[in-house]
Amino acid sequence: MIIDEEIKMKIKQKDNTTYLNIYNEYNRLIYHIINSIVNNPQDSTDLVQEAFLKMVNRIDSFDSQKSDFKTWFCVLSKNLAIDFFRKKITTVEYIDNNCINKADKIEFSIGELASILDHIEYDIIMYRYQIGLTQKEIADLLHLTIDIVKKKSISANKKIKDYIKEAK
Repeated sequence: MIIDEEIKMKIKQKDNTTYLNIYNEYNRLIYHIINSIVNNPQDSTDLVQEAFLKMVNRIDSFDSQKSDFKTWFCVLSKNLAIDFFRKKITTVEYIDNNCINKADKIEFSIGELASILDHIEYDIIMYRYQIGLTQKEIADLLHLTIDIVKKKSISANKKIKDYIKEAK
């Protein structure tokens, strides 16, 4: 897209007016995306600034043939927030929804969880049990259908249960 290529060119040329226009147009959207993941206004504000710096530093990776600028920037910001969230969280509290006693919960280290689940399953479990998002919210955030989120949730839960059985 010509407009997106112009944005890329002007950012590479360090055009402050373009940068200010982008900031004014996208800062609220980027804040909302980041805060929906980290759920902390102070961290979100800091990460918005980091997202804009990252956008400038990684503008060469933007390809208008693959996506528009807005989508690329939103994905870049979402990934920044997810990375921040992963670094901040050290354990995951997992509650088996099939347990009679909901107080039966197990804590996993992030490393343990990451070693037994694929990337999408890991993200779904983190969003579900750490942030408390619904399956619909997870589907929207990860750009998946609700059916895929449900199937991946079932698969992740099975892997976690198998892991627990092996550990006992």
